[in-house]
Amino acid sequence: MPIKVRDAGATRTITGMQVKHAGTVRRVRTVKVMDGDELRTVAQFFSDLSVSVSPEYVVGGGSSFKPAPITTTTATATPSGEAAPFTYSWVKLSGDGEPVSPTQAGTKFTAVIGTGTFHGVFRVTVTDAIGQTASADVEASFTNYGSVGA
Repeated sequence: MPIKVRDAGATRTITGMQVKHAGTVRRVRTVKVMDGDELRTVAQFFSDLSVSVSPEYVVGGGSSFKPAPITTTTATATPSGEAAPFTYSWVKLSGDGEPVSPTQAGTKFTAVIGTGTFHGVFRVTVTDAIGQTASADVEASFTNYGSVGA
């Protein structure tokens, strides 16, 4: 939440603050003021939220003559921002499969497929405690090799 101040007749928006105390510069995260007998928060400064997913490409494999569930390795979303806690939402953008744990930081993907290789693209959207969102995508590959030794 930025602060608006009047400076020489012009209105300016403050989106961050620093203070120097005993030779050390520190970032101000919260500004509070006394309003009568009540201490009120008037501003909070947080860095922008971003998210990365590792790995960006996950695979899973199995062997069956008929359609079978194939599950990939885990993809993990890592947010960078100061406004924890974070919530996670994984959704399918295209292709095959579904997230196994759609509200967790890490998830596997699963698809019931016949023989062959199938692909899906998924997106995680992370929301922080102040409502900022950030998204990242991951690709998944599901392979059913058929019956081994057939």
